[in-house]
Amino acid sequence: NDQVVPSYTLWDLDATYELSVSNAKRFVLQLNVINLLDEKYYGNISSGTGGTSVGFFQIGTPRTVLASVRVDF
Repeated sequence: NDQVVPSYTLWDLDATYELSVSNAKRFVLQLNVINLLDEKYYGNISSGTGGTSVGFFQIGTPRTVLASVRVDF
């Protein structure tokens, strides 16, 4: 457990907007952004895997945008 990397901060954004639509009890638009500022970081760090002393670094999630619509009738 001796691997060290610089610190980082991740920003996520979650937003919803509810609309009035006929024949629907509820109509919601949703937008989610993961890693809003597209920060480069390591998602997983291991000092050694499988009995080796070689460190393993996994790159973190890049900016990801998700949109959804929810309709309740």
